[in-house]
Amino acid sequence: MSSTLPIETRADPTGETADKPNILLADDEPAQRIALTEALEGLEHQLYVAGDGREALRLLLQRPYAVVLLDVNMPDIDGFEVARMLRERPRSRQTPVIFITAHRADELDLRRGYALGAVDYIFAPVSAATLRAKVSVFLELERARRDLERQIAESGRAALEIEQLNAGLRRRAEELEAANGELDAFAGVVSNDLRAPLRAIEGYARMVEDDHFERLDGEARRLLKVVRDECRRMERMIQNLLTFTRCSRAPLQPALIDMAGLARTAFAELRNGDAARAPMLRVAQLPPGRGDPDLLRQVWMHLLSNAIKYCARQPQSTVEVEGRVEGAESVYCVRDNGAGFDMRNYDRLFGLFKGPVGGSRASSEKGSGGGGVGLAIVERVITRHGGRVWAEGRPNEGAAFYFSLPA
Repeated sequence: MSSTLPIETRADPTGETADKPNILLADDEPAQRIALTEALEGLEHQLYVAGDGREALRLLLQRPYAVVLLDVNMPDIDGFEVARMLRERPRSRQTPVIFITAHRADELDLRRGYALGAVDYIFAPVSAATLRAKVSVFLELERARRDLERQIAESGRAALEIEQLNAGLRRRAEELEAANGELDAFAGVVSNDLRAPLRAIEGYARMVEDDHFERLDGEARRLLKVVRDECRRMERMIQNLLTFTRCSRAPLQPALIDMAGLARTAFAELRNGDAARAPMLRVAQLPPGRGDPDLLRQVWMHLLSNAIKYCARQPQSTVEVEGRVEGAESVYCVRDNGAGFDMRNYDRLFGLFKGPVGGSRASSEKGSGGGGVGLAIVERVITRHGGRVWAEGRPNEGAAFYFSLPA
C-alpha cells in the first residue's frame, strides 16, 4: 500500500513548509519507512513517502527534491528503474539519489547504480546518524542553490532597474542638451536682437537730453533720466543673464586659488575708487580654494556687491569675509551689517529673477540694479564646483551668505 506523508508540522512551529527542501523516500517495507522517517526527524525538510516504484514516479512528477532515498528491491518497479526514469527527465536529471538496500555490497552491481546517477549506497541495518549526516549535506546544498537563485533573481531585477534608470538619465541628458542648445540660441538673441533696440532707445534719449535740455521742464527732464536709467538697468540685466548662461555651460578650468586675495581684488573693483562711500572690509585668513578662477571671481563680485549695496545706508557699514575648513569642505562667508532679509522668503533668495525677499532689504531693491540674477549665478557656479550655497539674515540686522567648496 502506498502513501504520501509530509513531515509533521512540529518541525516548524509556524506550520510554514514551502521554503523547506523536499525529500522523497521510497520503500515497500512499512517498518523500514517508519524507521527511516524517524531517523530524519529534526532536519528542516518536507518529507514525501512512497510505498512502491509507481508511487515514487508519481511524486517525482509533482515537485523537485533535494535528495531521493530509494529502496533497491521494490516490487513491480525497483529502485534502479526509478532512478533510470528519473534521469530521463530534464527537470530531475541532476537530483541526487541514495540507494538503500539490505544486500551486501558484493551482492549488488554497484556500477549499475552509480551509472544511473547514484551518489551513495546505505546498507541495512541503517544507522540513523549516518543517514542524517548524508541527507543533511544535500539539504544544505539545496538551500545554497535556492539562495543563489534568489540572489541571481534579485541581481537581475536590480540590473533591470539600473538599466531603466540609465535609460531615463539618457533621455534627460538628451532633453537637457536640447534645452541647453535652445538656451545658447536664446542668449545669442538676447545679446544681439534685444540689445540693439535697447541701445537705440538709450541713444535717442541721450540725443533729446543733449539737444533739447533747455526747453524741457523739470518733470520732462526727470522722466528722461528715468528712461536712461532704466535702459542702463536693462543692459545690466541682459549682461547678467548672459553671464548666467556662460557660467552654466563654460568648461571649468580648475586651479588653486588664494581666496582672500581674490575677495580683496573683487572688493577693490566694486569700490571703483570711491573709498569714502565704500564700507569697511575685514578679510580673515581664508583657506585656499580649488576651482575656476574666473567663475569664482564672479561669486565674490556678486556676494560683495550685494553686501555693499544693502549696507550702504548704515552710518558705519561693515563687510566681513570669513572662512574655515569643516571636514571635507572649505566654507566661506560674506557678512554685512545692512538691511538683512526675511527668512520666511528664503526660497526666493537664489532664484532667477525672483525679485526682493522681503524686510528692509526689499525696500532697498528698487533702483539698485540687482536684476535678480546675481545670487542665481552664485548658486550655479558653486553647484558646478560640487559645493553648497546658503544664507542667514534678519530684517535690519544684516545678512551672512555662505558657500562651500570641496576641500
